[in-house]
Amino acid sequence: MSTLMLFLSTFNMTVHCTCIICYWILSCSCCLTVLYMLFYHNVVCF
Repeated sequence: MSTLMLFLSTFNMTVHCTCIICYWILSCSCCLTVLYMLFYHNVVCF
């Protein structure tokens, strides 16, 4: 479980760095979860 959380945390930070420019107007806490990231990345960014 901790390995999964570590993976998600690392993945989350990586994605956050790439999507922050797209999201900063909408939310200061973007990409907090993978689901949130996927939803907004698809709906808002593309």
